[in-house]
Amino acid sequence: MELIPAYYARDMKLYTLINNETIRLRKQILPFVSKSGVLFTLANAFDNIDNIGISYIIREYEKQNLLTFMIEIMNIFLDTVEDCYYHLNEAKHVYFNATNDGFIRDMAENTNWDFSRLAAEDSRFDKDCNPDAPLEITPDWGSSISLFTVGQEGGVDFVNSSAGLVDNFINEFFVKPDNPNGVMINTLTDQFTDYYRHHHDKTIIYYRDRYGDSKNPNVNKSASYNDQAIARLEKAGWTVIQEVHKGMEPPQHDKYLLWGNILKGSDPAFPQVRFNGTKCKYTLISMNNTQVVQKEGKFSKNKKSEQSRTILPEMATHFSDSVDKRIWTKYGHLLTAQSTFVAART
Repeated sequence: MELIPAYYARDMKLYTLINNETIRLRKQILPFVSKSGVLFTLANAFDNIDNIGISYIIREYEKQNLLTFMIEIMNIFLDTVEDCYYHLNEAKHVYFNATNDGFIRDMAENTNWDFSRLAAEDSRFDKDCNPDAPLEITPDWGSSISLFTVGQEGGVDFVNSSAGLVDNFINEFFVKPDNPNGVMINTLTDQFTDYYRHHHDKTIIYYRDRYGDSKNPNVNKSASYNDQAIARLEKAGWTVIQEVHKGMEPPQHDKYLLWGNILKGSDPAFPQVRFNGTKCKYTLISMNNTQVVQKEGKFSKNKKSEQSRTILPEMATHFSDSVDKRIWTKYGHLLTAQSTFVAART
C-alpha cells in the first residue's frame, strides 16, 4: 500500500526502494505445503504487477472505495463476528461464478475491446439474472444510508452448478447523504433502473420497508419514501407489485429461527437461499458482522453498529435488515407449519 502514495508523489527513488523491500519480504514468506503435498498460497494484484502494471492498480484505487479495493485488489478476507446472528457458510451459501462470460466475450469482440464499455456493467453481464423473470427488491430507508437488495428465484444452484429451485440475492445498491447526485431516493432508484434497463420482464416485486412509509418533507410532503420510489420505478417503465410483512419489523426471535432452518439446509420444507459473493459483498459483510443477543430466552440482533461512528453504514446491520424483510415476508409462514424445535446453535 505504501507504493501507491510514492507513485502519486512521482518519487521514483522511494517507489523503487519500497518495491525492492516488498520483493525481499515476499521471498521470506514461504508458501504452505501440507503433509500430503498440497500447496496453499494467497496472492493479490501486486503479485501480477508485471502483467497488469501499476497504472491498473492506481486506476482501481481511484475508482473504488477503500473497502472494495482491499477486498478485490488486495484480497483481504473479512471474517465473521463471534456469536453471529446468521450461520452463513461461504462454501454452502455463496457463489462467485455467475458472470455471463459468453456475453462479455461477444461484447469485447464486437466493440474491438472497448474497455470503457466493458467497464460499464449492466444486468446482461450476470448469469444469475434471468431477464425474462420478475425481480424482487427490498429497500431499507434511513438517514445515514438508503439501500436496495435485489433477489430473484432461479432454477440453478450456482454454488454447486446443479439444477434446483433456489432463491438468490443477486445484487445490491446503496447511497449515502453525501452523494453528489441529489435526492437519495431518486439516486438509488435510478441506479437500479439503469443497471436493469435491458431486463425484458419489467416487473418488480417490491417489499415495502414499513419505516419507509414515514413522510419525507424534503421532497414531497404527501408521499412516503416507498411511494416516491415506486412512482419513480413506474415512471421508468416498471410494473410494481407490492408486498408487505406484518408489523413494523419482522420479529427478531422468529427471524433467527427461520434463518437457522434455511441456512442449515437439511429440511426440504425451507427454501435454498444463495448469495452472489461478488455483487452482494456489503450484504454479506453486514450479515457476518451482525451479532446475536439472547435475553430471557429470546434471540435478537445487536444493532449498535447503526449508531457507531467508526463503522461504515454499508457495513452495519442495514443490509441484513433488508434481506430479513424479503425472506420473512416470503417464508415466515413456514415456521408455524413446523413442529420441530430449532436449536440455538448448530
